[in-house]
Amino acid sequence: MSISSFSVFNALLVYSIMLGAICLMCKWTDFLEKGGGPVLWVASIVAVLRMVLPFEIPLTHEIRFWNLLGAPQRFFRTYPIVVQVLLVVWAVGAAVFIIRDFWMLHLAYKKCRSYTTKKSEHVQEIAARVGINCPVVLSPDVEIPYVMGIFRYTIYLPYSELSERDTELILRHEAQHIKSHDVWIRLGFGILSEFVWWNFLARPFQNAVDKILELRCDANVTKGMTEEEKSEYLTMLLRISDRVVDRKEGLALAMNEFGVVEKKKTTMHQRFRVIDAVRKGRSSRYVRPIATCLVLILFFASYLVIFQAASAPMAKEFRNDSEYYYLENYDGPEIDEGMNNAFILKESDGRYQLCIDYRFVRYLTENEVNSDKYKDLYIYEVNKQ
Repeated sequence: MSISSFSVFNALLVYSIMLGAICLMCKWTDFLEKGGGPVLWVASIVAVLRMVLPFEIPLTHEIRFWNLLGAPQRFFRTYPIVVQVLLVVWAVGAAVFIIRDFWMLHLAYKKCRSYTTKKSEHVQEIAARVGINCPVVLSPDVEIPYVMGIFRYTIYLPYSELSERDTELILRHEAQHIKSHDVWIRLGFGILSEFVWWNFLARPFQNAVDKILELRCDANVTKGMTEEEKSEYLTMLLRISDRVVDRKEGLALAMNEFGVVEKKKTTMHQRFRVIDAVRKGRSSRYVRPIATCLVLILFFASYLVIFQAASAPMAKEFRNDSEYYYLENYDGPEIDEGMNNAFILKESDGRYQLCIDYRFVRYLTENEVNSDKYKDLYIYEVNKQ
């Protein structure tokens, strides 16, 4: 296995295609109802793996483009300083956005420490009954329940009139976020999105991951619940959603019911429908395994094809060894002069070299160059490399 500039390019291309597909599928409620949430979670992990593992394997089939990729390659060969500048801009931009995120996280912690807190022995008893070991803070400054923290978690609840059952269900939900390490997952995906800050799909993908995490949390919390308990859970979500009126942007890295996903009612509507589909047995037992297998197959298949630039090789790539022949009187095994991956290299002395798959085949006369057999091939001049 090896890594080249074009294997990295292909990895970013596949990553972007998968991001677009995940964002679109997240809007397809019927797919989510049939069990698509776990499939999208697997697809999200696979998309990240494809980007961070940009390998080129021996079985990879190369597909070359003369103009689409060849023209940029020739430009970057001529002006290598442009590549260096672009890499510096990429690195600086990633550093700026990542630093900004951690600064926002610092401000979020600072804001949480400034909250006015209230005590409630009853809420602490419910938390102990649920099995929560981290602090549970009640504050009139908190509008929406959420869990905060990286190494030490804290659950924040609004100080308002919540029934005992709603409080228990909310705490179970937040405890599930902690158990599933959703804060760490969100942080990791967030840093990765900032690393590819120039990709316009990175931010929608982050929102999609947030939605997937909430759907996964809902599924884990309601697993094993009775029909009545699931109805209570849905009612609790509805009550909490009614409390949200023109809310501001959520705190950085805070996992809550509404701040990390879209503010639109469609998001909550999807969650209701997905939970209700499981409750009423409308989810499909086949969608999840079939779609997951398809995602994994496409992941491995993406390594079997690589898009490469087709252009004249640099002069230094032609070497005098046993694999390359520069004698006009070629005496060796027959070489199929197919037109695939073929081009003509014009030397500084005016002679024409026929190259196939970047290997010298033989010299051509000017008449041969202009013949019907070779007239459509690209001609590159050595002194213009």
